Amino acid sequence: MRLPGNLYNAVKHHMSGHSEWHVARLNPAEFGRAGQAAINAARAKYPGVKCVKEAGAGEQFLEFHREMLRHFKWIVDDTAEPGFHFDEWTELPQWVIDRLEPGYMNGFLGAIPGFIAGPSVDALGAFVESTLHGITLYHGVHNTCHSVIAAAEAELYPGDSRRRDASMVEMREAPHNECFWSLHSWIDGMYAAWQLQHGIPVDVSPKPPGGHHHST
Repeated sequence: MRLPGNLYNAVKHHMSGHSEWHVARLNPAEFGRAGQAAINAARAKYPGVKCVKEAGAGEQFLEFHREMLRHFKWIVDDTAEPGFHFDEWTELPQWVIDRLEPGYMNGFLGAIPGFIAGPSVDALGAFVESTLHGITLYHGVHNTCHSVIAAAEAELYPGDSRRRDASMVEMREAPHNECFWSLHSWIDGMYAAWQLQHGIPVDVSPKPPGGHHHST
């Protein structure tokens, strides 16, 4: 569901680059002329962003969204929105798990410790996000949960105005949804676990928003 009033406006302003960053990661060869132009324009704003199929893209996914979370925490602290509570998921809620394919969550939870213990944070990010078919069983929990949450909200709250401009399957709208931040908090916990496992300091403190996530 959409973030309430002041938070919605603040996030819409500060996080408008989220969609373009994801567009920059697409492979131009898989699109027509208009799609290629959009990808090239996004890459001009985000130089150095890797295609989702390239080595290093998984690590970039984790780091980019870590920064988004830190900015969001700052926005929450800085924005007057009485009654709002940032629900930082430490595990997926049951209503999401119930809508996943049978056995998927058990398979994912069985595989993730190996990625956290493994030497490659890039492999962890690719496993969690991946749009690559066949990379390994139970991959892509990030993309899967975006779709599942959107479907659940449509089922549970049909016609509710709080769903407007906050679709979890629209990259430009997804950060306007409360569940976007809860989901990415859960995912960021895996990134933090990998860092701790490998002796890397974890910084998830609030951080003033910068140009990295804004489209201008």
